[in-house]
This record gives sequence, structure tokens and C-alpha cells, in this order.
Amino acid sequence: MDRIVQVQTFELLYVEADSFPDGIQYAWNSLEKKLGLLKGRKFYGASWMEGEKIRYVAGVIPVSSAEKEILRLPIIKIEGGAFITRKIDKWHERIDEIGKIFETLAGLYPLRKGVPFLEYYRSNKELILMVPIGIENKNP
Repeated sequence: MDRIVQVQTFELLYVEADSFPDGIQYAWNSLEKKLGLLKGRKFYGASWMEGEKIRYVAGVIPVSSAEKEILRLPIIKIEGGAFITRKIDKWHERIDEIGKIFETLAGLYPLRKGVPFLEYYRSNKELILMVPIGIENKNP
């Protein structure tokens, strides 16, 4: 079931994939290696078009300003606002569906330019796909 949620602006410490989609797993592995303890962290994937290329970053919300200094990873600011979301259970088994689901969600509402599509990894079993939108529904 799709939901519209309001999200506050937030920052991610990130590792960028060197290619899409092939470099995604390496970016996640690199980020997780730098963090050590993963439990209780908020992880996001963020993707956007840049020219003809899709850029992708594996990110985590920093737990403190000290962590930003210690890890010395680049920071991306994710603009808050409205997002249409869809929960994906057992996402490890459904990775091939993610792109199509993003396309479907993106077709429902006008998109907010300059804000990436997000993957919020709530757990090893639950993924929330998030598309930044204006509120007016294209298909009432």
C-alpha cells in the first residue's frame, strides 16, 4: 500500500557507487566497513539522474557531529517534504523489482526536481521506497 509522508531535511554520510547498478553493493560494503556497528543505524540509498547517468550513494544518518569528523565521509543533504512511499517486505528477494516500483510511484504525482529517490532500509527484511513529490495526484 502506498502512503504519502512528510520528511524533515536530513544529512547522510555516504559512499558513492562508481557505477549503476554494478557498483551499488561495493558502496554498501565500503560504508558498512567504515561504520563497524550497524545495529540501530538509519540507512538510505539515494539515486538521481545527472545528465544521462544515474548516480547512487549508500548512506547513513550520522549519530553525532563527532561521527562526521571521525569518519570523514562526504555529506549529502536530503531536502525534506512530501514523499510517496511503498513498503517492500523480503526486499532481498525482490531487488529486481525496485526500479519498476520506483517508475510506478514516479508516475502517480508530479516529482520535486533536485531531490533524489530514496531507499530506506528499516531492517534486513523491510525496505521503504520513497519518491519526492508535489502533492497533486496525476491519477485521481
